[in-house]
Amino acid sequence: MKPPIIDLSDVPVIDQHCHMFLDEARNIDSSMLIRVMSLEAYNPDFVIPEASVQEFVDNPSRVAQYGVEKRKEWEVYDRSIEAGQSSLLFVESQRAMSEFLKAENNIQSILAKRNQRAADLRSYAADLYKDARIRILILSDYRFRSTVGSPIQTKNKVVIHTVMFSALDKSSNLEEAIKAFEESLNEHVRNKGFVGMKSMIAYGGIRRGTGLDIGNPSESLVAQEFAAYKDSGGKIENHKIKNLEDFFTRRALERCITLDVPMEFHTGIGDLDVITDKCNPMLLGSLLKDENLRKAKVILLHGSYPYTAEAGWMAHFFPNVYLDASILFFTHRRAAARKVEEALEMAPYSKLLYSSDGGVLPETHWFGAISAKRSMEIALQNLIEAETVSEKEAMELGERFFHKNAEKLFRLEPLSS
Repeated sequence: MKPPIIDLSDVPVIDQHCHMFLDEARNIDSSMLIRVMSLEAYNPDFVIPEASVQEFVDNPSRVAQYGVEKRKEWEVYDRSIEAGQSSLLFVESQRAMSEFLKAENNIQSILAKRNQRAADLRSYAADLYKDARIRILILSDYRFRSTVGSPIQTKNKVVIHTVMFSALDKSSNLEEAIKAFEESLNEHVRNKGFVGMKSMIAYGGIRRGTGLDIGNPSESLVAQEFAAYKDSGGKIENHKIKNLEDFFTRRALERCITLDVPMEFHTGIGDLDVITDKCNPMLLGSLLKDENLRKAKVILLHGSYPYTAEAGWMAHFFPNVYLDASILFFTHRRAAARKVEEALEMAPYSKLLYSSDGGVLPETHWFGAISAKRSMEIALQNLIEAETVSEKEAMELGERFFHKNAEKLFRLEPLSS
């Protein structure tokens, strides 16, 4: 392979969509490392009890003593461990960690040095971020919390589903819920300094979304579903409140226009709670064409993988649509480079945003950035060799992707190199 013409290693990074690492990241076992750094290719507790998984992690040598049923569970666990470790994403991340930590390239050596340094988790995270030149984390205000705090600057986006269900639960009528919802969004942006909003409507499961086919329901339908939600004590199947969720999503987009902040939508596949037949970004077409909403700035998360070409088309033709590229990098580097090139087939590079979608461990932010830089270097070299861009233009593309586009979209102070 030819050496890259473009070197992005010193380019500053704004991670425009991620989550905070956990306090538990101070000391982790092989199970957590493999799960997180393989993007959950290791996921045995989808099939077997979590208590069994922990038993196998703690006592791997006891397998010969297990009975028939426990041995079946062990086989699921063993296959899952093998899947996680044979994910090319994990293989690359393990090699990168061994180089960073100056450890032998095996899990035991990596964990020993990693946990020793992570005892001071804030300092360890700072070293990782410095290595990858990560300067700002823009956090989705959801799930992950840390008492340690970030060693670098953070910004936040508000998850509208959290606000919506809080407003529904606390309100006695629809008008009261609408008021509470909009006042909370105003509070987050105007007073707390949040820089954007996030919709998780493409997720079912605990997020209780209904998919990206967002309609424009009548007031009577919304009122009926609000009453049904309250009558059930909030315990109602997601599909029975689709109109209610669509209505509040539209109100959130209207708030985004008023507050001049972007709204990001989870698009494409993700974890097992994603509504797989309703996560294609093209389903947002009618919403984005609505005359009352087309001024809203919208970010399509995760490169809409595997619908990357469709998302690129949308970023091309809709003036206010941007494309986040995070999940495009959740594979080996050459494949990631191909997906970035696919996004760039139609998406203007002024509308392409970097993020790691990292969380749980600070290594996810770090490895996301260094891996994305190496993949982007391959993609840019291909574009230079094809005489699509010059070396100067390729470097500008890389800088726009890793921080300049986010600076402009979120109105942040420009980063110095």
